[in-house]
Formats: sequence, C-alpha cells, structure tokens
Amino acid sequence: MDPANNILIPISLCGFVFIFFGLFAIYALQRIKNINNTWTKVAEKHGMSNLKPNSTYPEYQGRTNRVDIGLDVIFQQYTLVRSDSTTGISRTKTSRPWTRIYANLDVPPPFELRSRHQGVAEDSQYLAKPTGDAQFDQKYELFLPQNTAVSDVLTPKLKQLLLDAHPPVHIFKQKVFWSKVRIVTNTTMLENALQNCIDVASLLNQQSENN
Repeated sequence: MDPANNILIPISLCGFVFIFFGLFAIYALQRIKNINNTWTKVAEKHGMSNLKPNSTYPEYQGRTNRVDIGLDVIFQQYTLVRSDSTTGISRTKTSRPWTRIYANLDVPPPFELRSRHQGVAEDSQYLAKPTGDAQFDQKYELFLPQNTAVSDVLTPKLKQLLLDAHPPVHIFKQKVFWSKVRIVTNTTMLENALQNCIDVASLLNQQSENN
C-alpha cells in the first residue's frame, strides 16, 4: 500500500467529519430560525411578546380575552436505560423538549382533565371518573374529588367545547394547556391549540365568576 494513502485516508476522514458537522450546524440554525418565525407569527396574532429574545428558544406571554396566555418550551427529564452484554446496564440522565401552550385560570377548578391523545407529565390529585359519555371518555380522562358528581363540574357548554377542541387540551391545577413532544413549527396546529386553550379558560373563568 502506498504510504501516501495512509496520510490521505485520515485527511479525507477529517474532511468528511468537518463537512458533516458544518451541515448539521447550518440545519440547526435554520431550524431555530423557522421556530422563531413561526412562533412570532402566532404570538403577534394574539398580542404576545417574547420574554427571552436572546435565548435559543423563545418564551412568549401575553393577555387576551382577560386570560393570561403563553407559548414556550419545557424540558422533560428522563433516564435512558441501555443494556449491553459486556458492560451491563447503564443509565443516562437526559431530557427532551416539549412545545407548551397554556392559558391561566383565575382560580383552580374543582376537577382535572387529561387528554388521552397527548402525553402529559402530570399526576392528578383526584380520582379518575368516567362521565358515561363514550365519545367524551374516549377523548378525555376526568378526575374529580370524592363525592363530586360529573354534572357539578362538566356543564353541557364546557363538555361540547372540549369535544370540539382539536387538538384537545389538558386542565391541571390553574392552567388549561396543550403540549406536544418536540418543537412544533406547524402554524395551524399552534394557532388551533392556543385558541382552544383560550376558549376553555375563558368559559371556566366565566363559570367561576357566576358561582
């Protein structure tokens, strides 16, 4: 084998690695730009401003229809477990980003609600209770305190609003929110999720005022 080839192979490999990481950096920068452009469009439509303009991921907050709203990124911590016949079991702590849209409630509602179509890292303080409506129970899981009837919290108007919500939302503690693993750049999905959160939060706030 020509000795010159022994030199050319490492040089070629270094060049490949350099090009790979260069392209990856360009892709990452373009993706962040797409996130900012998409999120800015959605946020400006609802009067939100970016609280972290110099951060990698924006954090938007604002107020509309007497409801405080937000659009941000949260990170879920988890442990990645690997099994290898040589080294055995290894555990690595890591995280993954979620897109979150939320609307704050004036007071915590006397129930909690989880969409069955989205993952959510929230444990309810209440007991799961079927509503008796197959369509609703297929889409949501309702949590109530003991001795609380479904009809006490789920009015016909609220029930229909939740059934019509696409994508569906969660209601936990003092927030109506939607979340999805990864950074979402689909404008329609973001706008629909935000409007659903606003509509449900507005109705719950009205109901709490009337009680």
